[in-house]
Amino acid sequence: STATAHSDPKKALTAELSRSVDEKTPKRIAISPLVFSPVQSQAEPNSRRSGTGAMNPGAESKSITTARSSLNDTTSVPVSARSVSFKEPVAYEKDETPSSKSQDSTTVLETNRKSVLDKLVLPPPEDYQQNVNDLEHRNQLLNDEIQQVRSNNRNLQKQYEELLDRLQTSQKLSQRELSDLLKQSGRDQTKGLEDLNTTLQNRCDQLQNELTAMKDRYAQDQNHSNTRELKNENHFLKDYIHRLNVASSEYQTTHPPKTLQTDMNKEQRKMQALPMKGPSPIWLLNQKFLAPLFVCYDEKLFEKDAFIKKLQTQLNELHDQVKIITNENISLHERLARSTISEKNDPHISDIEHIKRQAYLVLEENKVLQEQLNLQTNRLTDVQKTQIQEVSNLTRRLMVVESEKTESDRILETIRIRNEDLKRKYDQLMLDSNHKIHVQEHMQEISEMKRLTDELSEKHAHEMQLLLRRVQDAEAAKRICQLKLTEHRSDIERFKGEIKVLKKLNKKLQLRVQTYEKKLELQQIKEQRITTMLEKSTEDYEETKLERDTYLTLAKTKEDEMNKTQIRLNEEAEKLAQLEERLENYKNKNKERTNEPQEQWKKQSDNLKLRCLEHEQRIQQLVSLLNEKQILIDELHAEKRNLEVDLETVWQTTNADSMRIREHLYDRRITS
Repeated sequence: STATAHSDPKKALTAELSRSVDEKTPKRIAISPLVFSPVQSQAEPNSRRSGTGAMNPGAESKSITTARSSLNDTTSVPVSARSVSFKEPVAYEKDETPSSKSQDSTTVLETNRKSVLDKLVLPPPEDYQQNVNDLEHRNQLLNDEIQQVRSNNRNLQKQYEELLDRLQTSQKLSQRELSDLLKQSGRDQTKGLEDLNTTLQNRCDQLQNELTAMKDRYAQDQNHSNTRELKNENHFLKDYIHRLNVASSEYQTTHPPKTLQTDMNKEQRKMQALPMKGPSPIWLLNQKFLAPLFVCYDEKLFEKDAFIKKLQTQLNELHDQVKIITNENISLHERLARSTISEKNDPHISDIEHIKRQAYLVLEENKVLQEQLNLQTNRLTDVQKTQIQEVSNLTRRLMVVESEKTESDRILETIRIRNEDLKRKYDQLMLDSNHKIHVQEHMQEISEMKRLTDELSEKHAHEMQLLLRRVQDAEAAKRICQLKLTEHRSDIERFKGEIKVLKKLNKKLQLRVQTYEKKLELQQIKEQRITTMLEKSTEDYEETKLERDTYLTLAKTKEDEMNKTQIRLNEEAEKLAQLEERLENYKNKNKERTNEPQEQWKKQSDNLKLRCLEHEQRIQQLVSLLNEKQILIDELHAEKRNLEVDLETVWQTTNADSMRIREHLYDRRITS
């Protein structure tokens, strides 16, 4: 029975120590692995640091911190039989430190809670390397594509130079060769340009898709950071409101407001259970003092109501004065009407005019007063709107504060219940230990537990140092990757600019190709005209050939007749001579006909040149005339401006003189 009694308190002590260690040790929560976004802004680390600086370490809010490490070993606690692994991202939740005497054994854990690792996010270095390799591969592909585009542009420039040389030497080549060469070069160029356009469009689509994906990732990261910042701000505001409530309640207990002192005294007299001597607690007399900000708000409301009442009294006074003035004006108008009806032939017209002027001045004063009234009413409406907005904001804040108070009350009740349970267990253990446990065994167990806790704290400190080193290495790698990203982005923008320049060059070259095609079409039209002229000349030549053949046949027949009849030879010799002369004339005529179109072509070309020269001379003359007219127009504009200035000066002087004359006449009338 004694052995079992000794073993039972030992087990109870070990169980309580394991529970305390479990409550103080960080809890493990699984978090999804972070994805590295290459478009991440450099302002996020600063915002996170500012958020961590704004947090109060003594606040009641729970702060979640994430950390990643690649340690393969695991530390196991023999008492609590739990293992802490650092292979995956681990989040540490802060539990509220209980107000007990066992804080001396957990100093290391409390210092680690307030360490720098409260809000560090460590993505894996493998993601950095993969993203950097992808970016380098993309940049290499872009460089290769740009080099290909440059080589294609060089080839196109060479082809255009060859085309120009061939066009310059087109007089030596035939029409068909020129047309074939131009068609082949145009087809090759169009095919190459189409291929380039398709490749560039595909690449642009890929880049746009990548940009959209990067923007989505960046937006997600920003949303996460914004949610964290909002949580930090909420915790900070809770702590701030709590402190304000504490300070204001202390101030109101020492210096209660004057408006509520009488009510407090009356309620204190009515309360029978409170002592009559000494100050009674304020929150028992008035429930508003439970939330002391309500009292401050009520004081401000009383002040604003008093101010509004003063303004209303002033407005009523002004309204009464305006009514009196309007009644006086009405009576004066009636008198004026009566006086004008009864005294039409009165010589004292100047008095009536003076009264009219006074009435006009009174009307203007009434208008000014009405405007002032409108302004004051608008101000009152603005003040009321601002008061309503402040009231709504304060009601919202009060609702939030009340909800937080209810939550804090629940937490306090749970903590009280736990403390009572622990006290009961402690009393039972003390009773059992007084009856059954020896002091030496208890001291040995305590020393063993202290040794275990020291070993665990040393291991934890060593692991935290390793984590800090890895965090520093990861931050250095992150900075290097960010620098590389900026460089790659600048290279991408530069490549985009070069691509735009190349597109512009391609457009210019296409325009040149179109101009050359138009020139070729004009040359083809000219060649068709020349061919038509040549065909006409060949037809005339064939007609002459036919005539010549006919004449030759006639000559042969005549020679046969001359051989048959020697008598007719002498008679027809003269006819033969005449026929030969006719043949020579026909030959000369054919030569003249062939020479005529050539001369006409030369004359036409000369005429065209002369016309071009005349047109150029005419254009030069027109340009010179335009320049002269522009000069004249500018001179006229300058003269017009000078005249306008002079007219303005004259008008101002005349206006001033007329105003002086009017004033002088008006003064004379008044004096008369």
